[in-house]
Amino acid sequence: MTSREGFADLSALMNEIKEARAAIGTADDARNKVVTELRDIIRKQQKAIDALSLKIGRPSPGLDTDASGDHVQALGLLETKALLKSPKREVADNFEPR
Repeated sequence: MTSREGFADLSALMNEIKEARAAIGTADDARNKVVTELRDIIRKQQKAIDALSLKIGRPSPGLDTDASGDHVQALGLLETKALLKSPKREVADNFEPR
């Protein structure tokens, strides 16, 4: 192989590398666009769920910001049931409903 043939092969290899880089860049751009669109869809769905939750009076599952009378009474009933089950209450025992 002559040096001229070697340079021709190297030049062809460099062109292939450039084409591969361009193809990878195009694929990355397309993937990033799809990921951005999916994130936007998820964000819109979260906003819709939050709006519906507020409309039905359940802004967040498990976190009651207002201590309604029924809620306080239910906690009291659960604590009473827990106290009745245990014959002796230790000072360190704190009631926590599950």
